[in-house]
Amino acid sequence: MSPALSRETVLSRIADLPALPAVVGDILGAIEDEAETVERLVGRINADPVLVARILGAANAAAQGGRQRIGSLMDAITLLGFDRVRQLVLMTALVRQFQPLAPGFDPTAFWRHSFAVAVCAGVLARETAFGEELAFNAGLLHDIGQLLIVVAFPREFEAVLARMEALDSDIAEAEREVLGLDHGQVGSILAGCWRLPEAFVEAIDGHHQPDATNYEAYSNIVHVAEVLSYALDIGTVPRSAVPALSERARAHLGLSWPDVAGRFGEIEARYRAACLDLGF
Repeated sequence: MSPALSRETVLSRIADLPALPAVVGDILGAIEDEAETVERLVGRINADPVLVARILGAANAAAQGGRQRIGSLMDAITLLGFDRVRQLVLMTALVRQFQPLAPGFDPTAFWRHSFAVAVCAGVLARETAFGEELAFNAGLLHDIGQLLIVVAFPREFEAVLARMEALDSDIAEAEREVLGLDHGQVGSILAGCWRLPEAFVEAIDGHHQPDATNYEAYSNIVHVAEVLSYALDIGTVPRSAVPALSERARAHLGLSWPDVAGRFGEIEARYRAACLDLGF
């Protein structure tokens, strides 16, 4: 077994993971770009037949009962909305690019969990006046470090699973004991190398230990979103314990649980739609 991971070790193995798809980098980098237009998005999507098929499929599913089949991207964006189309593009590109195979790792469960946290984060952001799309995408990427561990450190990943089984601990705790870093810390290193916006780096890094960091806002949103996804039993990961809720994170966001409870139906419906759109 190799020694505990260091930042330098993680950096040296990032090339083992497939490159971030160009369309993902473009959209994440332009997330606060008010000049982003439908025409520019259509241009990106048209360059990829798989993305075209996904968007048109989602639009026709949403238009069930309508007389006319939707065959143009512009019509699809009009029906689904700009933000949802961007989310579909990101999810499709990420899922297609990152499907590692390793003993004990279930990519379907991984992505279903990512969808669930993303949906919860987007809804929580709307309740707390933060950026909904930024929160959704931070939730989508929150466990990206786990993919790097699975691909670049497979023996260590097996040891983490064994530690979880032996001690009935959650994955982040087992990672810190075996590797010296958890997947949030590994993911933040990866996000920095990918030059993602700082809000993503902080959200990925702090979502398992919000009380141990100075990060607020999106790391708190993703943390609470993950707890909420388990509470709603959507996208739960086998053998994973329900994360303990940080009251500090909840209080900082000013969340009212009765208000959030009123969104449960919407969260569950959006999660089911995401899974259907991506074929999960």
